[in-house]
Amino acid sequence: QMPLFLGINFFEFQVSYWKGGSEMQFGLFGLGGYPIGKFSYADGSKYTSWCLSPEVVSGTLLPEALAAAYGGHSPPVAQLCLPQAETVPISTLGYNLIVGLKDTNKTAAFISRVASHLGYDVIHPTGLREFAKVYMHGNSGKGYQFDDLMKDLQSGKSDWFNRSSGARCVADRNASQSAVEKAITWGCGKLAQAGHSCDDIDAACHSAFQKGDWVFSRYYKSVHKDANALEQCNFGGA
Repeated sequence: QMPLFLGINFFEFQVSYWKGGSEMQFGLFGLGGYPIGKFSYADGSKYTSWCLSPEVVSGTLLPEALAAAYGGHSPPVAQLCLPQAETVPISTLGYNLIVGLKDTNKTAAFISRVASHLGYDVIHPTGLREFAKVYMHGNSGKGYQFDDLMKDLQSGKSDWFNRSSGARCVADRNASQSAVEKAITWGCGKLAQAGHSCDDIDAACHSAFQKGDWVFSRYYKSVHKDANALEQCNFGGA
C-alpha cells in the first residue's frame, strides 16, 4: 500500500551483445536467426531486426520463469523465431518456410493470405484446412509446390473461397512505412508515364498507408487491368 512504490524493474530485456564479457549473462531474450525486417536508425543507418530467442537458465526459459515469479503467464516465447504465416514473403521461400513447419493452422493461414492477395474471400474455413493439409503433407510432385498452389487458387475451382467484390490493390498494413513510402515514389513515377499525377492524391489521405492505397490501386487499375495481383500488386512487399 506504500504510495511511493511504483513497480518492479527487471534487468534486462535483451542480451547486450555490444558489451561482451560478463554482461552477456543478463537478458530475457537473445537474437535468433530469423530476420523480421529492416529498420532505419536515427543516424540514417539501416539495420536488420531479428526475432527474439528466449534465454535458458537451468533448463528453464527465462521469460517463463520471470512470469511465474510474478504470478503471471508467459506468451509462447519458444515460437518467436518460427516463421510466421502473416509476415513471410508470399513466394516460394515463404511457402517453404511455412509448409516446413508441418502445422495445419499456419499453412492454412498462409494460403488464406495468398488467396486474399489474389482478391478472394474464404467462405468455408473447414474446406481451407483440408486444402492446407494436402499441401502440408505433400513431399513432391504436382500440387505440392508454391507454383502449383498459385495455379490451384487462380483456377477458382475450389469451393472454400470465392472472388471478393471489394478486392482492391492497397498498402499492406504489416509492411514498414519506409517500404510503403519507397513504393509510392516508384508507383508515382509509373503513373506519371501513363498520364496520371500523384498531385491528385485525395487530401483525406494523411498517412503513408492511405497514400499508398491511392497510388497502388490506381497503378494496378490503370497500368495493369488484367495483371497477376501477386506480381503487379506487390510493390516489393508494400
